[in-house]
Amino acid sequence: MRYGLETRTAPTTEPVDTADAKQHLRVDTSDDDTYIDGLVMAARMRVEEYLQRALITTEYTMKVDLFSADVIFLPRSPVQSVDEIRYIDDGGVQQTLAPSKYRADLTSTTPRITAAYSETWPTTRPIMNAIEVDFTAGYGDSASDVPEPIRQAIRILVGTWYDDGRSAIQIGSVASALPKTADYLLGPYRTGFQYGV
Repeated sequence: MRYGLETRTAPTTEPVDTADAKQHLRVDTSDDDTYIDGLVMAARMRVEEYLQRALITTEYTMKVDLFSADVIFLPRSPVQSVDEIRYIDDGGVQQTLAPSKYRADLTSTTPRITAAYSETWPTTRPIMNAIEVDFTAGYGDSASDVPEPIRQAIRILVGTWYDDGRSAIQIGSVASALPKTADYLLGPYRTGFQYGV
């Protein structure tokens, strides 16, 4: 099943701040602060996509076409809350599903939502994006909430990009998705989530 994922409210901080990144890079001046901050944000986004996780508290809206297979899997973890589920009914009117009609499993590696006991999913109009799920995910609001191995992987990625990233072509090197050390650090946190392609 295909899904769409939109960020409703982006993180208000990064897992690695400017001073932390500069210490890792051994940069003493402020000349590159804006550039380094951009690398940190890009590294956080790359790591989130790789892990299928939100690192800092982020609010999302996920869109799917229909209630199927009795389970809705959420494509980011750890999920803090399922905030609202909306759907387009047979008559083409958007409805909000009462929280008593569903149950959310927020502790599984891949969080999921099912209909509550003795409940069934409502019938939706057969259109694209008929269902919208608002949810909040992330380890917490501050950098210290993010596991240290993930933060270290971000530092390594920022260091790689800072050293090599200003040149589009690197002679004699092989491009890889992530530096090996970062990949090893992130491995235990990958969810393996696959919700259609």
